[in-house]
Amino acid sequence: MDLINTNTPLKKIFLNSKFCKSKYPFIFDLNNPTSTKSKEKILLSVDSFTITNVINNVNQHNNKLSFNYNGPFTVIIPIGIYSVFSFKDYLNRYFRDNGYDIICYYNPTQYKMSFASTVDFTIINTSLNPTTCGYLIGIDRDNNNNFIFPVDNVRPSFTIHLNNHVDFKTKYIYLRINEINTDTLDSTGGMRDNIIRIPVNVQFGQLIEYKAVELDKFIIIKNKLSYFTVTLEDEQHNMIYDIPDFQLSLKVQFLTDIIESYEEDEGTINHYIRQIEYKLNEDEDENKTLGV
Repeated sequence: MDLINTNTPLKKIFLNSKFCKSKYPFIFDLNNPTSTKSKEKILLSVDSFTITNVINNVNQHNNKLSFNYNGPFTVIIPIGIYSVFSFKDYLNRYFRDNGYDIICYYNPTQYKMSFASTVDFTIINTSLNPTTCGYLIGIDRDNNNNFIFPVDNVRPSFTIHLNNHVDFKTKYIYLRINEINTDTLDSTGGMRDNIIRIPVNVQFGQLIEYKAVELDKFIIIKNKLSYFTVTLEDEQHNMIYDIPDFQLSLKVQFLTDIIESYEEDEGTINHYIRQIEYKLNEDEDENKTLGV
């Protein structure tokens, strides 16, 4: 059994990615490492996190869309921040400039995309011609939550209707520190080491500010903290690249093993006053015994 209340004061660690040793993952070296005393353990928690919301919603993990149109071809969308309208406009420019008779449409009342052509065509996903933007554009999924390919058109109009809503918003950022083992379960049943989920609840360009309402505390099986390795991930557990600078505040407390003679409030003012009272009572009893 462990006790949080030790004589070692808590510490705060402020990490600014501007001054990290390397990026992706972010490695921070501590010039003044945090060490434990004998029989102590480190208890670490995330106090706050801030980052500007200029995170690319189209990245290297979701920027490919492939078709079979008189043969396969793949559109690679440049990495960046897109609205559904700028995404649609880029696709239509690509189709026009490369001689593909395909038009992308967006229905703003149903939040759904569709593609139309004068020839037979399908959306495909193969090893040579992958489609990775299924969540963005709303490709259908089966009962096992897998995307359904190929996506066929409806004849005779040769139109592909995507039945799911588009999803261009980054909803959460997951923060992981390699030095912390959490064994957090995700929705797939897998074990992850993400320690906090940060909601992205501001518009593009605004500051995301996370402040823990209740600290989740993690025991670190180390005698010294001299560096941290920090990774930011998206909802699909892909590392997020090309991100702005962020600031991370950590809280360090110390645990000690409870020994038989240890009192739970040792080190506090109440304990100190109680010890004085005990001493006074002992002196009084001793005086009575001696007849003073």
